[in-house]
Amino acid sequence: MSRVLFIDFKEKELTAHIFHVRGNISEMKETRSFPISGQHDFSFERETGQIESAYVSLPAAWFNFRVIELPFSDKDKIRETLPFELDGVILGGSNAVIFDDVIVGKSGNAVQVLAVYIEKNLLKKVLDALHSNGIDPVHVTCLELRKKL
Repeated sequence: MSRVLFIDFKEKELTAHIFHVRGNISEMKETRSFPISGQHDFSFERETGQIESAYVSLPAAWFNFRVIELPFSDKDKIRETLPFELDGVILGGSNAVIFDDVIVGKSGNAVQVLAVYIEKNLLKKVLDALHSNGIDPVHVTCLELRKKL
């Protein structure tokens, strides 16, 4: 049996869920909530020594979004081109953010690409705070965004 931690950040609080996983069966064993200040500061009072893996969902409000039209749909080519496209629309350029993309539409020979990005400094602050509490997430995502897409 393994213990899995899922941390769901919201605007004003984070909720930590501990699951016991055995094969394909998981059971939630504990849930605790902790406040988040306006500066994305939080205190996480949880013994994590027996957690095998941790997953984190950040709130959609911590991300920025841009829809960019490109004349190709090849995923590798999009990944290669996107930093140059974002440099013109992001204060500080694409080097100041961590981003991902998804194709959300097509018109003629072009595709609309949704670029989702978060400031590196904010993500680093969150990951450093988690790390100081013994938590090293294997995956960071945004569940709210998935629902919206």
